[in-house]
Amino acid sequence: MKFYRCALPLLYLCWFAIVTQTATADDIADRIRQAAFQPISDATLQQRRDAASDALGQAESMLQHAGSGPSWRDYLLFDPLHDALASDAVDEDAIQAVTATMYRLAGLHDGIERPQLTRLRTQLVDLRRGLILARRQLDSAEKLAQHQLDLEQFPDDPELLGERPTTLQQVFDDRRSEFAELLDKMKSAGTPADMRRVAELTAWFQSHEQLTDVLPRIADRFGRANTQVDVSAPALSTITMRHVTEVEPIRENKDKVQVTGQAVLTGVATMHPISGQSPGECEVRFQGTVQSTMNGRQGPVSFRLSGDTVLTAQKRVIFAEDHFLTLAGTVQANSNLRTDQVCSKFRGGIGKLVRKIASKEIAKEQPQARNDLSRRSSDSFLKRFDEDIVEEIAEARRDFDLEVQRSLLRLNLQPRTLDFLTDPSKLTVAMRFDAGLAQPAHSVLPQLAAGDIGVTMHESTLGSICERIYAGRKIDDIRREFQVLGIKLSEKDKEQIPEGMGIHFADDRPIEVEFEANKISIVLRGQTWFLDKTPLVAMNVRFGYTLEQRDGMYVAVRSDDVQVTAPEGMRGGRFIQQMNVLQRRLLAELPAEFKFEPIPATKLPDPVKRLGTLTVSKVQTAGGWLNAGLQGDRMLP
Repeated sequence: MKFYRCALPLLYLCWFAIVTQTATADDIADRIRQAAFQPISDATLQQRRDAASDALGQAESMLQHAGSGPSWRDYLLFDPLHDALASDAVDEDAIQAVTATMYRLAGLHDGIERPQLTRLRTQLVDLRRGLILARRQLDSAEKLAQHQLDLEQFPDDPELLGERPTTLQQVFDDRRSEFAELLDKMKSAGTPADMRRVAELTAWFQSHEQLTDVLPRIADRFGRANTQVDVSAPALSTITMRHVTEVEPIRENKDKVQVTGQAVLTGVATMHPISGQSPGECEVRFQGTVQSTMNGRQGPVSFRLSGDTVLTAQKRVIFAEDHFLTLAGTVQANSNLRTDQVCSKFRGGIGKLVRKIASKEIAKEQPQARNDLSRRSSDSFLKRFDEDIVEEIAEARRDFDLEVQRSLLRLNLQPRTLDFLTDPSKLTVAMRFDAGLAQPAHSVLPQLAAGDIGVTMHESTLGSICERIYAGRKIDDIRREFQVLGIKLSEKDKEQIPEGMGIHFADDRPIEVEFEANKISIVLRGQTWFLDKTPLVAMNVRFGYTLEQRDGMYVAVRSDDVQVTAPEGMRGGRFIQQMNVLQRRLLAELPAEFKFEPIPATKLPDPVKRLGTLTVSKVQTAGGWLNAGLQGDRMLP
């Protein structure tokens, strides 16, 4: 009984932890209903200015020691940024100065990923968001004050009485209620449309720095990887195939027996996904043979032996975001040894007798010799096999850090999570950008596309990426923007980009994409549009493409309808005049269609080009997801 009495407190603690966890998971909606609007204060804004100024100083100190430091300062627009940080003004000029440098700190230029520059970028992101919030608060207060003055002058005006300006507090209250109701609904069931609205509301609360303690819990509960790249097992085997050929001399002198010769190893090593204990576990498998030729001498007798050893080896590799780990390998060997020739320096009958006796002795020793040959071959190969795999995996890790992680860091597009997953059919790289709020792909897509490489992307991925790259960004010339980012375009690519057109993107949700029913809908939100450098008013543009299969190739065909609408509360006479101008220009400039053309092997990275030309075998959209399959023809030169 004493044991049970001691166990009762432990059982109670376990029960309490389970109940508490369940309660905290179910009370998110209640906590949202109880949350209050939190305006940004002048003190918080000044703290962000000070943090940005400190980061700017460290970046300038670093650039002083670089030969190209002055050029970097000019490119990063440090002088206008200094002026903005030295002032306590909350106006468009300050926001644009911070925004311009912030976006110059993201691109494909070498060196932009240095810690001093990425720290400055992080501080400017926080400062810019704070400046925009402070400006919105000021605008809201000014509109309310002006409305009050107008009412004092015209107290009976019906338009003034019916159009009281909406404050940020009121917008927050309305969206908070809707948010809580949606989350209550999603406890039991939720549609892709519900999830899409949850994502929109989440983005609004994030951009306004509200519900900061609740939003991470919502992402943990409903979020999932929203970009997934699958590599099939046959494709992985082809990409990782290594032909192995090694020659090793044999020199032994034991019990007055001298043996010389060589061993030639030939075989193939490939990597295969497996279902291991770790999430991303693969196995490197080697199959090959060792052909040994040995010439021996003992006293008056010389002989020649030939051996064939079949080798198989395995070594497991674990892939994770922060490290690649190799486990101990195993090897199996099976040898066959035969005597090709026995000679004696004696002639005649004595020589025959000596050769006969020597042949019998050699035959007696062959079983042990075969075992020794298998052991020596397996021991020698396993050591080299382990060393080679460890070296190659370490090199693969360096390439992953340099070519993937560093590129994402340069562009400020690091995913929140990056996981490697495996089963015997494929290796998967799953990434989650921001909240990753989405229905599971398998629940909305008719069937995942098959092929050597599969790509599954949720619309929230593009929304998150575009938010980081284009929110509040001003682009006078879209073609020149690609050059600023360091992206090289072919002449054919340039022809697809509208000429003489620019846009000052909205601060929130500048570009949104919807994947539904084999259609791709795109929304561009602009504070200002530019046509041949002529500014137009704020307008939102929606256009779409329909996926079709034509002559064995998938084609996205643009619909004839390009919708131009005004942002909420901004419809006026100028908008009505300029709406048709922008609509006609977009109908003329936007590509009527684009084809999912095969990707030649020459344009693929070295390992991947072994798959040959990649053809889009299937592309589909449904429930917010885009899914495409790529199949290689393996037609290598």
